[in-house]
Amino acid sequence: TTLTFGDGMADPKSFVKQTLLELVRKVRSKVDAYGFFSKPVDPITSQAPDYYDVIDREKEAMCLDLIELKIKSGTLMTVDAFEAHLQRIVHCCRKYNTNPNNFVRLEADKIEERAAPMIDVARRAINRRLSSLSAFAALSVQPQEKGEEEDSSEDTRNEEVKKSGSTSNANGVGNNRKRRRSKVDNDDDDDSGDDDDHDDNNDTNTGGRRRSRPKSKR
Repeated sequence: TTLTFGDGMADPKSFVKQTLLELVRKVRSKVDAYGFFSKPVDPITSQAPDYYDVIDREKEAMCLDLIELKIKSGTLMTVDAFEAHLQRIVHCCRKYNTNPNNFVRLEADKIEERAAPMIDVARRAINRRLSSLSAFAALSVQPQEKGEEEDSSEDTRNEEVKKSGSTSNANGVGNNRKRRRSKVDNDDDDDSGDDDDHDDNNDTNTGGRRRSRPKSKR
């Protein structure tokens, strides 16, 4: 059996819902030719007045119409849940019709056999679509993460440049101060040398004799 699903839908929930709706319609056409399982059991028309004495109306009773309504309302949104609900139809039919040769029971037995391949096709289709969407989402996120990493690296480099510039400026100020101190020291040395030369000239002019300074009186 080949099932065609809505390939154009990007929304995964929409795709799952459409796939399950197509599945229930396929199952209906393939396994319920007589309409035994499409609608809720009517005890009068079905000639089963004690049906809801045997089958719990809320917890057990199930039909294909109710499955379709649950899919449309969004309360049944997985292939496993679909399969479990379909199994409830079979369970109720077997529970009420205890005779293995009962015609309705024999029709219910066909549900499992005929529906199983269609359920597997639907499950694979949904899994493929969800996997493709996950892979696409991952690819869409990667460039953004890479860009964020590049921005972070750029910010780090800019911060390092700022720190380096601050250090260079500090070193430059220190070096300038050292050069100024060195220049002052050199100027002092030059002045001291001039004083020495002046003293030597005085010594020469006085014939090599230093004039003694008068002692100050205390």
